[in-house]
Amino acid sequence: MQALQRIVLLIGVLCTSSAMASALRMPGPHTDRVHHTHIKATLDAEKHRVDATMTLRWRNTTDVTLNEIPFHLYLNAFSRTDTIFMKESNGGRLRGDSREGDGQDKFGYVQVTSVNNANGDDVSQSWIADGDVATYKLAQPLMPNEEVTLHIAFTSQLPKVFARSGHNGDTFNFVAQWFPKPGVFYKGKWVNHNYHANTEFFSDFGNYDVEITTPSDYLVGATGYLVKKEFARFVNHSSLPS
Repeated sequence: MQALQRIVLLIGVLCTSSAMASALRMPGPHTDRVHHTHIKATLDAEKHRVDATMTLRWRNTTDVTLNEIPFHLYLNAFSRTDTIFMKESNGGRLRGDSREGDGQDKFGYVQVTSVNNANGDDVSQSWIADGDVATYKLAQPLMPNEEVTLHIAFTSQLPKVFARSGHNGDTFNFVAQWFPKPGVFYKGKWVNHNYHANTEFFSDFGNYDVEITTPSDYLVGATGYLVKKEFARFVNHSSLPS
């Protein structure tokens, strides 16, 4: 029997130059890019887990001074049966789709493991997570047009596929809403609501550079431009004669 083609679906945007970015839209004015996000991610296909580092350069495009930046941790909506999303979807039943039980292997999460500032200093104490949202308390007020840089390491565990995210055993890994995502300062306040069963995602426009490492037999589907593809050969040194 022929094995099923394994597929990785990664939702992201790859914009590495102004020439590439211009091809993504019609000529003329466009929405201001609030941030530049560079992610290096590695998929453990057997464990359905992504280990990643992210450098975020976020600019205050508002006309007010900010003291914090909230974040979405969307995958945490799949971490337990009592999250807001799970309750609103009747324990995992939504639009004709249902979860496959409450075993630990059916849940998913995103866990931030370290946060450093532009100088490399550990500022994890300023990162406060609460379920599927988090808040980063700025060390100094961020004035309009000023920029802050954060280096964030995180792990994203995919749930058994349900409601547009997750894995289906060895068939595919659908990696969606998988990284810490800044909220939006809109009409004088932060918009950073929890993951609800019947609301859509709301984020600022930004430029993304994403480096993805997967097994060589995986087909990767993603938005954006493929800039470069490399194959690495690994040698099992333990099998070599001494």
